[in-house]
Amino acid sequence: MEIVRSIYESSPGPHAFLIVLRVNDRFTEQEKKAIEILESLFGSGLAKYAIILFTHGDTLEGNGIEKLIGENRDLIRLVEQCGGRYHVLNNKARGNRVQVTELMEKIDRMVEENGGTCYTNEMFEDAARAKKEEEERIQREEERIQREEERIQRERIQRERERPKQDDKSCEIM
Repeated sequence: MEIVRSIYESSPGPHAFLIVLRVNDRFTEQEKKAIEILESLFGSGLAKYAIILFTHGDTLEGNGIEKLIGENRDLIRLVEQCGGRYHVLNNKARGNRVQVTELMEKIDRMVEENGGTCYTNEMFEDAARAKKEEEERIQREEERIQREEERIQRERIQRERERPKQDDKSCEIM
């Protein structure tokens, strides 16, 4: 939980989260799971402070990132959640400071849109509290279902005990 520790140590809190994804023709299950974990840890408020950073932009080969995003419902949803904020880095142009400058400008715009506020420990704690409450609700529901199943099983056993035993001989033909 290095991420969680970082939030507490970055007082008053981070102004931006970069969700780093590699440009490729699919949004992997592993990447989807990582996003779900981030949402679970930080809550829905995370998206207000997030920019998607696509790496290996050099592999797009003339296709725009918009085409890649538009062909994947999960990526569309993620980009929409993040307020349409994303940036593409060309890994082969490491000396090109323009792409880093553009990323920093996007971060500055987002911070300005957020009124200069940052993601706070309070927001994290709210997300953690909501997650805990949901887990407790699920546990209570599972316990209720377990009790109901046990009750049904006890009633079935009781009915079987109360049912008169049939004498095997009563079915004999003489």
